[in-house]
Amino acid sequence: MLRESDIFSRFGGEEFIVLLPQTDINGALEVVEKIRSSIEANIYADEEVTVPITISIGVSQYDAARELKQLIQRVDEALYVAKDTGRNTVKVK
Repeated sequence: MLRESDIFSRFGGEEFIVLLPQTDINGALEVVEKIRSSIEANIYADEEVTVPITISIGVSQYDAARELKQLIQRVDEALYVAKDTGRNTVKVK
């Protein structure tokens, strides 16, 4: 679902960052919603258990007037709003 120019990286234990260069906030929301719904559709199941898999996503847009640290902080805040409001959702800050 990502383009060759996009960057996907592990940021922490269970956190990842996707950088989408040359993408506005609406384009980013389209990409992450596709990722979210694709993960939701892949339910883990074996003979004994079925486990739904979901993802919470925080999104923000880069602003050259701010430091990268502030971008990551806004994304992290959006992520926690997504987790606190029921999970398996996308939130923007």
